[in-house]
Amino acid sequence: MTFGYELEFCGASLYELSELLRVNVKAKTSKINYQDFNLMKEERITNEKLVGGELISPIYTDLQLCLKELKEKLILLKENGAYIPEDSFMTGFHVHIGKDVLDSKVQYETRQNYEKLLKFLYAFESEIYVLASYGGNIRRNFWDNARPLDFNDIINFLCNFPYSNVFGSKKNAFRIDRETYELRYFNSSLDEKDLESSLMFATQLNKYVISDDFDYDKVDYYFRNRDYIGRNPKLERRLFMNETLKLNV
Repeated sequence: MTFGYELEFCGASLYELSELLRVNVKAKTSKINYQDFNLMKEERITNEKLVGGELISPIYTDLQLCLKELKEKLILLKENGAYIPEDSFMTGFHVHIGKDVLDSKVQYETRQNYEKLLKFLYAFESEIYVLASYGGNIRRNFWDNARPLDFNDIINFLCNFPYSNVFGSKKNAFRIDRETYELRYFNSSLDEKDLESSLMFATQLNKYVISDDFDYDKVDYYFRNRDYIGRNPKLERRLFMNETLKLNV
């Protein structure tokens, strides 16, 4: 499994940070798609017109190494004036997972992996924002600024697969692009435990989707019977999420 992240922040001198982190500062332009997973081969900071700066990680295969290096970078960010505005919903933390982990030599199995992932995300969308945040705290404005996934969009994507291989938008908490699928946490953080929880959630979810332990019948039931969008998840569904992903939150 390959993965990486994008951490948006305000404040801090990007060029001073680039020297401390020993990475390059590159401007975002309309000609370059910085969400392209290939570009994560070079760790860098970009200038974000709307928020200030964005730290883009290299591609990782080792979660513990990623967490260790992220902890060190967070110290430098905070020491040099980086912050997340309390009243801002423009800064986010995005985790990319390489799509190749869902691919199989058998097309039916590849489609099945996408089906399991999308159904899980739709069924437990409100719980995801609780469990992906350290201590089970719901992040600021998590529902106001994230457009809910649409049931019919998921069905259409699966019906048109493999001719359609992209899904969602930057307004959704989840999307699929050419090379990765992305969990978009709409409120960023410079708290080590918060970001660690988000990364652990994303990687654990990926492992569960492709494992033999995936409970398709139960996930499909929740997918077809999601009866509310709210800020307080049902206990039964939260316990199921907690048990299956083994996050202990």
